[in-house]
Amino acid sequence: MRLYNHILPKLLKNDYVILTLLFVLSRVVFYKFLPFDTFSLIWAWQLLDPLWLYNLPLKDIFIYLHMQPPLFNTFTAISLKVFGDPTPFWEITFFILGFLCVLIAYETGKLLKIRRRILLPILVFLLVFNINFIVYERWYFYTYPTMFLFLLYIFLFLKGRYFLAFMVLALLIFTRATFQIILFPIIWLFAFFFMRSGFKSVFLSSLLPFAISLTLYLKNLFLFGGFFTSSWGGMNLYRGILITGKIIPIERDCNFLKPFSKVKDYKEYFYYEKTGITILDEETEPYTKRNNYNHIIYTKVNDKYLKLSFSCLTKEPYRLLIMFGVSLVRFLKPPFEYLREFSKRFKFFSVPYMILTLLFVLSIFLLFADWKNPKIAFTLLNLIYYILITSLDPGENNRFRMVVEPIFILSFAYAINRITSSKWKSSRAQKGLNM
Repeated sequence: MRLYNHILPKLLKNDYVILTLLFVLSRVVFYKFLPFDTFSLIWAWQLLDPLWLYNLPLKDIFIYLHMQPPLFNTFTAISLKVFGDPTPFWEITFFILGFLCVLIAYETGKLLKIRRRILLPILVFLLVFNINFIVYERWYFYTYPTMFLFLLYIFLFLKGRYFLAFMVLALLIFTRATFQIILFPIIWLFAFFFMRSGFKSVFLSSLLPFAISLTLYLKNLFLFGGFFTSSWGGMNLYRGILITGKIIPIERDCNFLKPFSKVKDYKEYFYYEKTGITILDEETEPYTKRNNYNHIIYTKVNDKYLKLSFSCLTKEPYRLLIMFGVSLVRFLKPPFEYLREFSKRFKFFSVPYMILTLLFVLSIFLLFADWKNPKIAFTLLNLIYYILITSLDPGENNRFRMVVEPIFILSFAYAINRITSSKWKSSRAQKGLNM
């Protein structure tokens, strides 16, 4: 009885207990309807063939992978080698990442000085019970881990743990090509103008993570002749230009093969020599029988599409604005619509979620009112960077958006906190005058 009368009520007043109980309860309910999806091993081009991941040496996967930063493929390969069937391990890992995201989002909200009575209910309804989070939590792909790392990176920097924040940024660069080493000098400039007293600490804390991130570029430069983290960059950019071509036709000089064509289609245009490395030489994957997009030829294909894209954009720079517009429209769509299987189940969420997204976007504009606040400025800086970079490849922007969804939600909470705080102060002042 003492437990019920004294301890339990105190526990239920603890925000961490509330978030934990609701998170676990939501997962118990939804997991019954959403089996963990590992079919990305078969159809996702970003992952190497499962037989290669299972059989090949880890060094081959880490060193010779050029189509994507190597971390997620390496993690997948280790999981397959250790567990054989790693599905339960992945399921537990993604559950833990989701739970940590909720707690980190709560702590980030506190750092942004969002009042508890606003922060807690918004996180419960828009994060814990957000169908997008649950859907991506049940899908084995790099999107969910990237979301976790991005939120952790923001939180650590706002907390003043600069070295740890930059190490997480290095992990992001090794996981997803959206995050580039250019972020380091951008943050140095930010610290110089917004954090004069803390600039030295920020700069020195970033040097080792910067050096670690640089090794990925130098590896690809030495092995493949390109200072990049992904040999898909040129094809992704050109694909974005092709999307604008549906609105305004592209000049004939800018036309070439459709990006992400098969190796056999490119062979007449590019000369290459075999390397003796399986994942660089084989035209098709052994298990899936798909085209091997990590073939050595794509390092040359990347250069062609980059030159073609820059030539097209030099002649018609307005296409960047079209790409940005298309990207923003797709940002409004719920992330779960990217996954067709889930899209059919949750279609009734689409319209209300697009309305909610408009509120998210409007709330971001309110952040600009506090741009002199270093914490707000840093959050905005990274959000703007991510939105601009993903705009260059607008084809999957509802999926790309998932990475910054927690920041959108925190921006919404911050905006409500700011508006209600202003109204509260105004009403208090008015009452004082009336007295």
